[in-house]
Amino acid sequence: MADYMGPTSWRGKYYQYRITVFCPDSQQVETLTTTDPYSLCLAADGTHTQIVPMDDDMTMPEGWASHTPLPAAPWTDTSVYELHIRDFSMSDETVPEELRGKYKAFTLQDSAGVAHLRSLRSAGLTHIHLLPAYDYGSVPERAEDQTTIKGPATENVDQ
Repeated sequence: MADYMGPTSWRGKYYQYRITVFCPDSQQVETLTTTDPYSLCLAADGTHTQIVPMDDDMTMPEGWASHTPLPAAPWTDTSVYELHIRDFSMSDETVPEELRGKYKAFTLQDSAGVAHLRSLRSAGLTHIHLLPAYDYGSVPERAEDQTTIKGPATENVDQ
């Protein structure tokens, strides 16, 4: 979509495709609604594709255009740490509750999690692989659609 050439009124709008395909499971021709397989931006829970030109200011955080990435380390000198975005800060009391489990927790330089990442870096860590960093339909993205279990699991179970 970097070469998006539609009307400017389409920018930021959402759409879906309606496709008609033969479904081997049902042995019938079915009509389905889906997102664009070439989507670069999706609505919450991946329900719709959003038209977003990637060279638009709305896609770039402050400093993005002037940022110079570090040179890549040789693979033989690479140490990778797999880190779940949610788990990084979900129980970190140095992170404000509304940012726990969110990307923005990585920006808090005084948090316990970021301090731990700094210590790993000084011990030789060169790369972090964030997991999961994609949309999938089985977990709601909006906080109001999520369920949080507090206390023993039996407190939240209908008897």
